[in-house]
Amino acid sequence: MPYTQLILNVDDTEAVRYAKTHTLRSAGFRVDEAATGSEALRKVAELKPGLVLLDVRLPDISGIEVCRRIKADFPATMVLQVSASYISAVDRVIGLENGADSYLAQPVEPAELIAAVRALLRISAAEDQLRSANENLEARVTERTRQLLETNLQLTRESAEREKATKIMNRAQQLQKDSPTLTLATAGFMAQKELE
Repeated sequence: MPYTQLILNVDDTEAVRYAKTHTLRSAGFRVDEAATGSEALRKVAELKPGLVLLDVRLPDISGIEVCRRIKADFPATMVLQVSASYISAVDRVIGLENGADSYLAQPVEPAELIAAVRALLRISAAEDQLRSANENLEARVTERTRQLLETNLQLTRESAEREKATKIMNRAQQLQKDSPTLTLATAGFMAQKELE
């Protein structure tokens, strides 16, 4: 099954990078590659991948720092950190605390890599759907608020007109009571002039 989201595979060891890229492409993923942290950051900004498969040990910038920058600039981009060197629980915690969405120790079995990537892409898709639903809801709330404000303004105008009409009617009845020869229409006209 082909996947539409691009995966950026970042690893400075060419053989390891090749193996992960081959595994992912064989599973139907679109994959681009980077060998350094700076190249990874440039490609993330340029290509907007759905997921970055990121080695922790890179020659120029730490993978932890690359992850932190990706998450700061592109928070919706999923980051799966991998490492053959930093595999202790503390290392994984540091990676996760700095923004990684998951962390795998290398060597990683192809099936596990594919399953982890699929899981993160499912999470990403669910987050995208949630963001979209939230934006939709916000737009509906904004529109409904606008409609309610318009209705409230109309009701305020109508209420003011009713209040004015009631005052005119009350004054017209009072004028007619004081002068029984006045018709209600004449008394209403006089009351309206008085209250203007």
